[in-house]
Amino acid sequence: MEQIGARLAQIEGDIANAKEHPRVVLLEWLEPFYVGGHWVPEMISHAGGINTLGKAKTPSYRVTLEEIVDAAPEVMFLGPCGYNAEQARKEYYSMQFPEAWRTVPAVRDGRVFALDANSVVSRPAGRLITGMEAMAKAMYPDLKVRKKVESVLLPIGEPLRNSHTAGAGAFGS
Repeated sequence: MEQIGARLAQIEGDIANAKEHPRVVLLEWLEPFYVGGHWVPEMISHAGGINTLGKAKTPSYRVTLEEIVDAAPEVMFLGPCGYNAEQARKEYYSMQFPEAWRTVPAVRDGRVFALDANSVVSRPAGRLITGMEAMAKAMYPDLKVRKKVESVLLPIGEPLRNSHTAGAGAFGS
């Protein structure tokens, strides 16, 4: 426990002087869209982000594509329960998105990241600190983190397809 506290203090100290804290959303599922609840909003906050949609200490809940677009997150994490980062990235690439998706700052600026949610987001355990470190690294690229931290985080880039409907091939199909 002491080591976890020290790692959390390190993250918070490293980002304490940041001029800006990005607006962040963590999507726990893509079809339909769900945002992370429970402890996930607190993870985002400890990592230096401003949570835009999830609610701490409440269950994850469904949101619309329009709500995500309106929230205008500057950083987006994909953390579907039961998926590793590569699986999450493949599912994201298989989806079709409306043109409005490209207006989301995180998408437009290439700041969408897949997390190894099964290991560092979905389970309330000590590995959550690794998830917070990975989130902080994505939000603050100059941050120095352990190699293991970078291994649970994959950049997404742009979706491969563009359509007027979200959906084909998304999670759970």
